This record gives sequence, C-alpha cells and structure tokens, in this order.
Amino acid sequence: MKRWLYLTIVVCLWCPPARAYVDSSPTLGQLLRDSRNVVLLEVAQVNQEKRVIVWKKVADLHGRHADAEMRHALGDGSHPREPRTILDWARPGRRAVFLYTGKVGQVCIGQYWYQCSARQENWWSMTRGLPEFALAYFGPVDKLAAAVTDIMAGKEAVVTAVANRAANGFSAHGAVALRSVLRGKQYPIWRVKSSLKMPASAYELAGSPLIVGNGAGGADDVPALLQRLQDADVRVRQEAAELLGLIGPPAHKAVAALDKSLGDADPQVRVQAAEALARISAGHKQALTTLAALVQHEDPTVRRAAVESLGNLGPEAAAAAGKLAVALTDAEAAVRWTAAETLGRIGVEAKSAVPALVAALKDRAVRGSAADALGSIGGDAKSAIPALCVLAKDPDKGLRRTAAVALARIGGEGVKPALPVLLEMLHFGDEREFWDAMQQFALLGAAAKEALPEVRKIFEARRDFYAAYLLLGVAGAEAVEAVPIFLPILESGSTDMVWLLGQIPAAAPELIALVRNPKAPNRHLAIKTLALIGGKHKAAMPALNGALKDGNATVRREAAAALGSIEPRPKESVPVLTAALGDSDVHVRLAAAWSLLAIQAEEAKTIVSPLADLLQQEDVLVRRGAAHALGSLGPPAKGAAARLRAALRDADAGVRVAAAWALATTGATQPKTALPYLLQGLKVNDGWTRRHSAAFLGALGPAAQDAAAALAELLHDENEEVREASAAALKQIRAVAYDP
Repeated sequence: MKRWLYLTIVVCLWCPPARAYVDSSPTLGQLLRDSRNVVLLEVAQVNQEKRVIVWKKVADLHGRHADAEMRHALGDGSHPREPRTILDWARPGRRAVFLYTGKVGQVCIGQYWYQCSARQENWWSMTRGLPEFALAYFGPVDKLAAAVTDIMAGKEAVVTAVANRAANGFSAHGAVALRSVLRGKQYPIWRVKSSLKMPASAYELAGSPLIVGNGAGGADDVPALLQRLQDADVRVRQEAAELLGLIGPPAHKAVAALDKSLGDADPQVRVQAAEALARISAGHKQALTTLAALVQHEDPTVRRAAVESLGNLGPEAAAAAGKLAVALTDAEAAVRWTAAETLGRIGVEAKSAVPALVAALKDRAVRGSAADALGSIGGDAKSAIPALCVLAKDPDKGLRRTAAVALARIGGEGVKPALPVLLEMLHFGDEREFWDAMQQFALLGAAAKEALPEVRKIFEARRDFYAAYLLLGVAGAEAVEAVPIFLPILESGSTDMVWLLGQIPAAAPELIALVRNPKAPNRHLAIKTLALIGGKHKAAMPALNGALKDGNATVRREAAAALGSIEPRPKESVPVLTAALGDSDVHVRLAAAWSLLAIQAEEAKTIVSPLADLLQQEDVLVRRGAAHALGSLGPPAKGAAARLRAALRDADAGVRVAAAWALATTGATQPKTALPYLLQGLKVNDGWTRRHSAAFLGALGPAAQDAAAALAELLHDENEEVREASAAALKQIRAVAYDP
C-alpha cells in the first residue's frame, strides 16, 4: 500500500489548506510579475573552498539593479546536492539570470534554480535549491535572457520548461522532495508560450493551449540542427547535438548524422551526440558504449560529462553500473560525486554498485550523493543500513536528513533511526519541510508505528489536510481521525480523495450515507471510493448495487463501472448489472457491459446484443468502447459480426480500428482482413487510435508481421504511449528485436 500512497499524494493538487509547493511553482510569467528587476549576471570568481561565487552585472533586463557586483555564499541547503550542483556548474564566464523580488532573489543557471536572501551590502546567502522552478524554465541562459526582454516588453516568448504532467500521470513531486535536479529522460521538456498574461502556476499549463509541443523542437527543426552539427565551432556542434536529443524521438532522421558524430574529434561533442542518440533511439547500444568508454577519458571534465549523460538516461544506463562504481574512486571529487548521482538515477538496476556506494559513504566529498543513491536503489541496498544509521546522527543537518530519507526509501525494520530525523523535519516549522517529511513517513509505513503517538499529537495540533495525510501514512487503515478532514474535500469534487479515503474501511458508513443522500454533492466520487473499499467492507455492496437504480445518470454510470473493479469479483451484482444493460443512458449501459465482462467473462453472452446496439450511438467514445468490449469478449461475440462489419464504415477511425480487431478476435474474419484497418489507424492524427491500433496488432501476434515496418516507424512517435504500445506490439508479433 505505501508505495502507491507515496505516488498518490503527489497528485493531491489543490486540496486545502494549500497546494503542494511543487504545483504552486510559478510559471515564468508569474516570476516576472513578482520581480522588481531582472539582471543578467556573469561569474567573475569562484571560491570552491569557501563556497562563494562573485558575480558581476552584465545587463539590466528589467528595471535597474543597484549592485554592479554580488557575492553569493552557498550554505548547506536542505540537501548536500544543492550547493554541489551550483558549484559544479560555476566557472568564470558562465552566465545566470537573477530575478530580484525585494529581500529574496531567484537565480537561474540554465538547468537549475536556487533561492538567495539579502544579507548585507552586496552579500547574499543561498537559502535553498529550487528544482521545481525547472517547471518555469529549463534551457540555455541566453535564451532565458532574450525571453525576459521580450516578455517585459509585453510580447510573447516560447520557452522550454520541464513538463508538468500531474494531470495525466507524470509528476516531479517525488524528485523535488528528494532535492533532485529535474533533468534527463525521466523529466521531458515542452515548449510553452510565456507572457505576463499566462497563468500563475505551472500546474495550470497541463492541457493548456499555451503548450506549443513536446521537446525542445519538432521534426521541422531537425534540418537546421543537422547543419549546425557540421559547424567548425565545437560549441555549436555540442549545442546542436544537445538540442537534437532534447527534441527526442521526432528527431529520428538525425540518427545517421549523430552516429557519425560519435567519432567527432572533440570528446564533449561525442558525449552530447551519444546522449542524443540514446534519447532519440532508446537502447542505442553504440551510444551507451561510447559514453561508458568516455567515463575513463583522461580529461576529468569529459569523464564528468559522460557520467552525467549516463545519469540523464536513467535505468537505460544500467549496463554501465560497473564502470560507474569504479568512478566512485576517481581522483576528481566532481567525477566521484556525479558517479554517485548517476547510480542513484539508474536506481534499482544499479544494485551491483551497492558495496562501492557504501564505501563512498566514508568520502566526505561524496557521502551525501552516495547516501541518496542507496536510497534510490531501495530494498536491494539493505546492507547499507548500518552505515546510513551512523550518518543519520551526523551534526550536519543536510547530511542527517539525506541519510534518514535514504533509510526510509530502503525500508524495513532496520530503519528506525530515521524516525527522529523525520520528526525533526515535521517540527521544523517550514511547510515545505513538513510536506517532504510526510512523504517519507508514507514510505516507512508500519516501520514508523513507534512514531504514531507523536504523529497523532501533530494531527491534533494542526487538523489540516497535510496532518491527515501524515496520519494516514503511518496509521494506514487505522487513521479514522483523517476521515472528517478528507470527506469534505471529496464532497467538494476532489478525485484525489478517492484514493486516500479508499484506504480507510472505517469511512464506509459515511460514504454509504453520502451515496444514499440524493442532495449530497459529488456522490459519484463516494462510489469510486466505496469500490476501493468494497472487497474489504461488505456493507458497501448493497449501496453500490442500489446506486445502479439512482435517478442521477452519473451516479449510475460510476456504480456500474465500480462493480467491475472490485476484488474479489462481486457475482451477486450480476443481476443488477444485467438490468442496467437496458438503462436509458448509453454510458451506463456501456459501463455495465464492461463490468459484466470483468465479473463473468465466460458467461457474458448477455452483453453481446446490448453492445452491438451501442455501435450505432451518436457518441463516438461509446461506439469505440462498445467495439473494444466486443473484441475483448472474443468468440462469444461472433453474433455481433453484422453490426461490426457495418462499423467498418464508421466516420471515426477509432471505431473502425476497434471493429476490425473485434471481427478478428471473434473469429468472424481472418486476422489479415483486419490488417488494412489497423495499418490505417497507425497513421491517424489521434493518439487513442494510433495507440490502440498498435495494441490490437500486437494482440494478433505473428499474423500481424506485415505491420512491422509501420510499427517501427511509430517508435519515433511524439506520443509516449504510442511509442510504448508499438514497442510492445513488435515484441508480440516477434517481427523485430526491440527492447525499449
């Protein structure tokens, strides 16, 4: 339970008392609205030992900043990674954009942001890293400077930023809570139209027309970048390779040129070309081989760049774990640190490096990153628990917390020394620290039971959503005190509360009362919640069955869908679901059919005729769903063949695709008859249709071998789900060897 709980909480986006700080992360437009002035800075000097950066002002981009020179003292931050990331980047001549809001400023160094506070005269102190600000901007500093100038002049500028996909499954919450840098394949970027009129929070951008497209560009940008890849200037070639990689799969026509760049005279170009190839063509073996070889390059800056690029590829770089383990003993501290970071980004696939990471905990320059990496590896790093327990008592606050969080991520009964540190974070008085700590308590689950009395005290003192979630994370199903906090939020329309309340069976009576009250708002969400509880609380079943006769069609539809998702399958609901096949609402009928299919697939002939009737409904999603359900039923649905053949002439390609597949699976036609429709579906400008066409082809197995070339082309589709479905299909039909 606890793993899903950690993932679920990161999408509780707007619940009182406030959004999670990640979702409240401002857009670039909001940052500029809040700024008194914006300055382009350049690094003049760096003192690595004292952790001081001396900046000189290059230009005022907005307003006028009084200081021509600024000194930033980098403190410990909340994690050892924060000052290290900035110092590793800093060298004379590099530029940054400084947004001044009064006593506080935010600094963007391109792929990372940090906050600093005014101290005295021109001295500033870094207070914390701001990885979540990558959701506002992520890219070259010079492009940010140009965008600021345009935006402050009232124009619109297209900028790159890490994509906030909390609304459809992707979220950077966990990474931000762990103070990670949002960089690499796991955190794709998109292009955003930015202006002073744009929404305030990055979360509001999901699904917005302000999103121009995925990646740093599209296929149309590739030809110009290919020309730059041949430029005499090394920096131009490096940047071209990097941008091609950030475009991703749509830049597949650059693969041949990038392959040649693996032999470039400049090793940094080779690094960028290799990473770009791996981003564009997943699992590109020569790219990974090149990066692994460059980990041993004579130049430490090249070694570090190669190691960092492997980290950007995440688990794909698992084959290099052995060389990265060796790099933990590199003569250069920056290389050692980055190697540990990369092993952490590879995660569980880097478990062979655990002994080397445990040894690195004794290296003062690397131990924070090594501890973090061990946490990323998780349960397979249990041998590190004794050493991490020692670090959890270290005087250094950042290191202490890093070790405690690593222990929480590893899990098990041996991690109790993490509890005092996490409790310290809860009492720190900073909502951001509180949010991060409560996520770690959710990971610990039962192992944190001894902290339950203290957690209950915190809950009683606060009695807010955050405290309720914390209580749920530790007490689990026993967190009955959380119900009065969660239930009103559910009634207000929050779908996120479904998952949280669904873990507390004791909430069932109140949810049942909500479902049975015709005047109560959002009863359909209470039904979704009861579906989660249903198998554990039999008293919920009569309420769900009764909801199928409710006067509200939305309530009936959710009840019909819920009954098909309960484990164990509620066969006692078959009669009411069968009756719902005649419901006046087509969506209720479709949901009832799918649930009957889930409960008694072997006896589901009763749904064939109702589904066949739905093939003629006006709603295209209903027609698609009906054809899909008939195909899932298989041979028993052969009686619907005439209606399915008629659906082959439907105006919607998705319906045609599903109908063709259904005819093949029912045995009404040969698989080869379905192929033309499915192949056509692969070319439609609709993600659902392309994805399902690929999935249906895969389900046909070897009979779909003629579709291999078209499926291989979709491995470069801009839609990640389409790419994944195509890769899976190619494996199923065994037409090509492809390992995503």
